[in-house]
Amino acid sequence: MMRSMALTLCAFFLLGGCSDDDTTPSDSRPPTETERADLEAALAHTAVEGDGATVRVMGDLSGLLIDRPGPVHVVPGVTSQTLRFGPWSWSLEITCLTAAGGVVECQAEPEVVEVTLAWTGQVTLPRRSVEGRYQGSWQLTRLAGERVVIDGDGELWIEGAFDSASGANSKTTLLNWVAVYDDIVVDTARRDPVDGSASYAIRIEREHETPGRTRVDVTEARAVVEFDDGRAWLTVADGERRRLQTRE
Repeated sequence: MMRSMALTLCAFFLLGGCSDDDTTPSDSRPPTETERADLEAALAHTAVEGDGATVRVMGDLSGLLIDRPGPVHVVPGVTSQTLRFGPWSWSLEITCLTAAGGVVECQAEPEVVEVTLAWTGQVTLPRRSVEGRYQGSWQLTRLAGERVVIDGDGELWIEGAFDSASGANSKTTLLNWVAVYDDIVVDTARRDPVDGSASYAIRIEREHETPGRTRVDVTEARAVVEFDDGRAWLTVADGERRRLQTRE
């Protein structure tokens, strides 16, 4: 899971194809068709399709923690941990609760599990770098059978920087999205969402610096991902609804 964040961060360079016309907008604006396609690609990979995408991490955690009736699968007495793999650092905190909200030992067959997940990572290459971080708070509630419902929120930041060989030009792009997860039902055997939705407020800020001129362009949009029996559908800025690739 940690190694897959390399793909998630590197996918940020998909935004390099965004519109670069010679206008100089001062305020945020809806995306152009080209930008909408770039937004769809970036959100699809970071949220759903990539191996390290947040919705896939939800499915993996649900399958690992609550794959059947009984105790939550954590080491007794250990409810938080920090893991590091190369340039990526993960932190995970788990709180086990009764349906009434009382804190219990995770070995006591809790009905609700609260998860706080954060990761940070950075990749540096010649004349280019990408840095990302995510913070999310999720509540996993057991349902009948091998299903868990997830509610919560999360926020992702990814920033990429590029310098020309001469050093005279530089580009910086910041992708930020804030997500609200609403009744996402995960089949823990398949580790895939089968119902529910996630809403996203997306912001992309680009800065292009050349000798004597700095241009800043801000694009904002809203998006929704809907889950239906293992399928995922993405709509960005009231555009066309398209199917995303899931594990199946």
